[in-house]
Amino acid sequence: MIEDEDGFRTAGITGKDFLWKCWMKNKDPPAVLRKRATGALWKLSPAERKAQKLMWQHQIYESEREEVALALKTIKTARDELKGLQQTTDANILSKARVIGCTTTKAAMCKSLLNGVGAEILLVEEAGEIREADVLTWYVCAHLIGLFSR
Repeated sequence: MIEDEDGFRTAGITGKDFLWKCWMKNKDPPAVLRKRATGALWKLSPAERKAQKLMWQHQIYESEREEVALALKTIKTARDELKGLQQTTDANILSKARVIGCTTTKAAMCKSLLNGVGAEILLVEEAGEIREADVLTWYVCAHLIGLFSR
């Protein structure tokens, strides 16, 4: 016999949630537990039991879903604010530079930032992977230098 912390004894049954498992599998519980397995829930069909389980899960986790949605919204707001602060910092630093060097990937990601600071010289690495005209169409500077690798 198994005794729980409240002193109740269960005979011949092991594992937690045994009645729940019986109910979900549409099986009758053993004789020792039949008194606890009475009522309308035990008369439901397998499809009705599945629907009931889903309804219970929805009710149980509704508040958690709302909390997670709120937390995700807060995280997105903080991330957007942090990104704005980082862009302001980057703009302040780059505005003092005469020469800016970066890869074509970073240049494409930061084209509005690079245009906003207006450096005299833009040094672009990996320029061999793109056409010069593609870089020239979005960035205006006095000198554009492309580094090619062969």
